[in-house]
Amino acid sequence: MNKILLIDENYIKTQTQIYDNVDPKILEMYIYKTQVDQFKDLLPYELYDDIFDQMGNFRDYYIANSGATTGSTVVSGITDYVETRLLNLVDESKPMLAYYTLYNASYSLYNRITNKGVVNQTSQYSATADWKSFEYMRGDWKNMGELYAARVNEFMYDNSTIYPEYDCGSSPFSSPIYLGDEI
Repeated sequence: MNKILLIDENYIKTQTQIYDNVDPKILEMYIYKTQVDQFKDLLPYELYDDIFDQMGNFRDYYIANSGATTGSTVVSGITDYVETRLLNLVDESKPMLAYYTLYNASYSLYNRITNKGVVNQTSQYSATADWKSFEYMRGDWKNMGELYAARVNEFMYDNSTIYPEYDCGSSPFSSPIYLGDEI
């Protein structure tokens, strides 16, 4: 079964600092990792499962009716298989997914494992950044991912009637630890 990716390498290349010559296979591997690590932790399990179940149903329908086995995002007919509220949540999450993917993929983009060992790739016209600059940029990508994750949380909070799975809590002092009847 193919993995469902909510963004593709073209989205990352148009929305972040990654250039066109980056290997799409590396990005796709880290898109999936980001969806499993950061995206899954951000959403309530019910929402996460609903998104991927419904996207999987649409993908299966699309493959069965078009003969395609892979391909770009197809918009026509998707609302017959995926709830609009879930599509809106995915759209709201795309910038977060892009920056966390860049953050997660950065070590693999900086260094490559080859038959010669771990190497920095250089070419005739460029050189890799020094480690301090790289770590600074990596921190910036993580901060951007966190910023957009906070916006996704805010989006679900502001639309809690549409996303009842997102439990906002009845008070800002909600805690899984029993604090007594009076605070």
